[in-house]
Amino acid sequence: QKFSHLPLQAERDQNGDWKKISITLPGRKVEAKIWRIDVGRVPLYLLYTDVESNSEQDRNISSRLYGGDNENRLKQEMLLGIGGVRLIEQLSLPVKIYHLNEGHAAFCSVERMKNYIHKSNYPYSQAKELVRASTLFTTHTPVAAGHDMFEENLIRAYLGHFADYLTLSWDEFMTLGRTSDDKKEKFSMSVLAMNFSSWVNAVSLIHRDVSRKMFAPMYKGYFPEEMHIDYVTNGVHHSTWTCSRFQKLYKDTLGNDYLSSMQKDECRKKILSIDDATLWREHLEEKKSLIELIKQRLKNEYSLRAEEPQVYFKTIKKLSPDKLTVGFARRFATYKRADLLFSNLDKLKEIVDCGVQFVFAGKAHPQDKADLISRIMEVSRMPQFTGSIIFLENYDMSLAKRLVSGVDLWLNLPTRPLEASGTSGEKAVMNAVVNFSVLDGWWAEGYRPEAGWALPKEATYSDNSYQNALDAQMLYDIFLSEIIPAYYSQNQEGVSEAWCKKMKSTIADILPHYTMKRQLDDYYSKFYCKMFEQTALLEKDNAAKAGEYALWKHRIKRFWNAVRPIELNYPDSEREAMDISNKFCVEVVLQISELKAEEIGVELLIADKQNEKINTYTEILPFELVEKGQNTAKYSLVINSPVAGVHDYAIRVYPHCDLMLSRQDFPLVKWI
Repeated sequence: QKFSHLPLQAERDQNGDWKKISITLPGRKVEAKIWRIDVGRVPLYLLYTDVESNSEQDRNISSRLYGGDNENRLKQEMLLGIGGVRLIEQLSLPVKIYHLNEGHAAFCSVERMKNYIHKSNYPYSQAKELVRASTLFTTHTPVAAGHDMFEENLIRAYLGHFADYLTLSWDEFMTLGRTSDDKKEKFSMSVLAMNFSSWVNAVSLIHRDVSRKMFAPMYKGYFPEEMHIDYVTNGVHHSTWTCSRFQKLYKDTLGNDYLSSMQKDECRKKILSIDDATLWREHLEEKKSLIELIKQRLKNEYSLRAEEPQVYFKTIKKLSPDKLTVGFARRFATYKRADLLFSNLDKLKEIVDCGVQFVFAGKAHPQDKADLISRIMEVSRMPQFTGSIIFLENYDMSLAKRLVSGVDLWLNLPTRPLEASGTSGEKAVMNAVVNFSVLDGWWAEGYRPEAGWALPKEATYSDNSYQNALDAQMLYDIFLSEIIPAYYSQNQEGVSEAWCKKMKSTIADILPHYTMKRQLDDYYSKFYCKMFEQTALLEKDNAAKAGEYALWKHRIKRFWNAVRPIELNYPDSEREAMDISNKFCVEVVLQISELKAEEIGVELLIADKQNEKINTYTEILPFELVEKGQNTAKYSLVINSPVAGVHDYAIRVYPHCDLMLSRQDFPLVKWI
């Protein structure tokens, strides 16, 4: 990169020297310069290791985001997490809460712990409460393989000194990144992030449920649906991704403050009353502009690839803004199923012959299979698809902006449930482009029958090959029976009223819910405001509450093994007949040792048991503390008999404290 050509500025001190941070690697220190980019009103800071004082190998740590081996990845994540905290200190930024985007920055919490212990003289347990209360961890990846994990010998080589900093033994330090006591288990950055975060979220509703199942082994005694992981569905920045033509249309229709008012009923009515001819004309102009761009790019690409001239001329002759244009552009990960459309080439030809053209663009991660792109190129060169299947090279943000505003239909075909959220379809929505996707990620929440098309949420087959075949058949059928007829049912002026109805519903019913404004509003209401409040509470009076909470946990752990049932009273169904009018009464007397009765909660789970193992539960009912004795406590529950039939149940005992944000904050459990 020529940095003088980029919108960067060096962070310098009073003497004009470049500000730097350093981290310790085996036998050496690595320095990193600090760059700043102002993104609107938001400063973005970058760490850059191409510094003369570093070795050639270390100068390349920040050279590219992907690539290199696992050891290089570890160095990058140390620079991001540990170096990121040091950058904040170096620049004296007034940071109160930390939001970790995926596990890559999880070493941030380790560095903060070190600072609390050695600069503020807090013990480990107290420091941990302060870090946890002020850290939000957002997980993005719905598959375990997507979470970075490192071998113990690598962690020991690079972070062995941090165990001493944190006053932990080496085994204790390693447990921070493991879900079990198995010493063969790798050190997981996501597990580390979970252990130092009281607040956790996924990036869509479906992804929340997937993430709860993924991390459930960390919290034995609790079911995935009880997990503290919430969700904030991703959104996109409206002003960045909406073309100027549609921004003007929104302002003319709704006023300059339309972004903050689009969810109001009066705005929705105005959107739905937009003249079809006006909406169609604005979109068609955007599509014409895209087609011209595609022709120009293909001219350059075909020339560089030395394609035969007749192929180029045949291609541009067939490309037309009057055709139904479908866009598919994103990272070519295998689970995105970019080749699903090519499952049956005869069916695809039938669709193309009905006047449909497909535009593909995207890049592959180094670990993705590049043969997906090869397959698209192969099909695009077939005579029957020349000019109807287009692949554009060198996909970037500029091309993405033109595609999401210029196509008619945005296509997304992920394997369920591997689409954590997805945002390309949301960008299309900003421009009234209609979506057709699997009901996964954001589209499972955003889909409206009157505003797009969808493949079912649930998979029919467990075998991927069968499911792919079924999805491909449904894909073809929906194109032929619904999408193509809707687009080409045009009036005398060439306007499709059915398609315009879909576009207006996309703007009115989907767009307002998938902007970055909505996403930030969710983060504040669900997390940030509560985090500020909890952090202020724990920090007050020299972190007195954090110390109190840490001591409470220590005391509970000390006496927890002594907590046991000494009396259990419940109706005996073999001796006592019960009917619907009966009340079901259960009493539990616990030996609680030195603990207080109020510090222990008891609850009954109406559950489904198999071989004495609870698979699922239907209801959780809390017991009431009714009597306190000498080192004992009695808890009682009275409920009306449930619906007729046989019901299994189990009783769970857990610690309780007002400072606990969730049960997973201190997941001690006993079953009776």
